[in-house]
Amino acid sequence: MFVDPGRALSWLKEQAAGHRADRDTNAGSGRPLVGAEKFGLFGVLLRGSFDGIVLTDRDTEWILAVSDSFETLSGFTREELVGSTSVELELVQDDEVHHRSVSHARAGVEGMYETTLRRKDGTLRWVEFSQQLIGDEFVLTIIRDGTERKRMEEGLRELAEYDELTRIFNRRRFQEEVERHLREAKRFGDPLTLMLIDIDGFKRINDTYGHQTGDKALQAVAHALRHAVRETDLVGRLGGDEFVALLTRADPRGVDRVVEAFRRSLKLEDEASGASFGLEASVGVTTSDGATDTFDSLLRRADRAMYEEKAGKERQDPT
Repeated sequence: MFVDPGRALSWLKEQAAGHRADRDTNAGSGRPLVGAEKFGLFGVLLRGSFDGIVLTDRDTEWILAVSDSFETLSGFTREELVGSTSVELELVQDDEVHHRSVSHARAGVEGMYETTLRRKDGTLRWVEFSQQLIGDEFVLTIIRDGTERKRMEEGLRELAEYDELTRIFNRRRFQEEVERHLREAKRFGDPLTLMLIDIDGFKRINDTYGHQTGDKALQAVAHALRHAVRETDLVGRLGGDEFVALLTRADPRGVDRVVEAFRRSLKLEDEASGASFGLEASVGVTTSDGATDTFDSLLRRADRAMYEEKAGKERQDPT
């Protein structure tokens, strides 16, 4: 059956308007929608497309037709979708991405976008969508569920930026963050303090209890460090039993409070090996001069301060 595309699209617009009016008037009911099979090739696409397809009116943003796959993706029925807008149904947020895509469509500019789609049950899915204009009145949106791809990207990013054992920044990401803060400090003069931490007797823990307990000790240090600093501060693991923290806009008393809180909460609890005791750590602290410092220069000064403290402990207790 041949269907004139222009007449079919105009009829869809009229149907959506009537459906919307009936629904508003009759407290939720709307006139029955004609099936997609009435629209020739376009109807075949609406039935068989793997990607979600949404046809909207460019000016009102009313949804005029949707594919079966979009019903599945959104959780809404065709009757609920047609005659409504994506914002009214809270499918998308009334945010920058939405405004940009709508303004581009109205200006005759096609584009591709990425956003979150809120399903009828409230769950969120990451979607990629492209928009194409049909004449002056209609916008055809093709939507692909990108949730699994997004999860994979997040997983790869975690591997690239976070220490696998302790779930805090690895050396590379921590260094990048410190260098960014140093650039900002040179502009605004904000104080930065670097803490370098080394677990005392870590080799003895590994030799006595095994490497699994040693891993628990490293996790305990990371936990204590995360809870000692503020939300604006950064923590990371350089490798082995060396940890770092960057304290932003902290005065000397604030730095002392962080160090004390960290030491108080250092405790190892490992049910598998039966190990339960307080951990000791040597801490080296240095503050940026705000002008010429780099990550390496801060690290060298903190390293000297840390080993001075460690050497002092060894002189007091040579065993």
